[in-house]
Amino acid sequence: MADATLSGRTAIPTLPAPLWIAPSILLLVAALTRLPYGFYVFLRLVVCAAAVAVAWQILRRSLNHVTGWTAAALALLYNPLITVRLKRSEWEPVNIATAAFFLGLGLFLTWKSGAQDKVKP
Repeated sequence: MADATLSGRTAIPTLPAPLWIAPSILLLVAALTRLPYGFYVFLRLVVCAAAVAVAWQILRRSLNHVTGWTAAALALLYNPLITVRLKRSEWEPVNIATAAFFLGLGLFLTWKSGAQDKVKP
């Protein structure tokens, strides 16, 4: 877990990237099958929340603005309140691309944290 204090204030501890990205990847892959409408509403909620968390963490730490703003755009696309209406055939490549984005990001962040752990004495 990350530090619980930040400049004397209590901060919310952050989870390792795979723990908050993995559910989105699994749901996006499952969305390639035919499921009830309620599943897709749940999918939007989970992916939107994960994208907001990714965008917040990346932009807050100034890690990579392109990745952060891409995650913010995905949060808008998967927003469950103001929905973007696409046909199923149009959503499939979007879901695959989003899963690939989250998978690549999760692998990169896991690799980066592992590399930092090896450098520390």
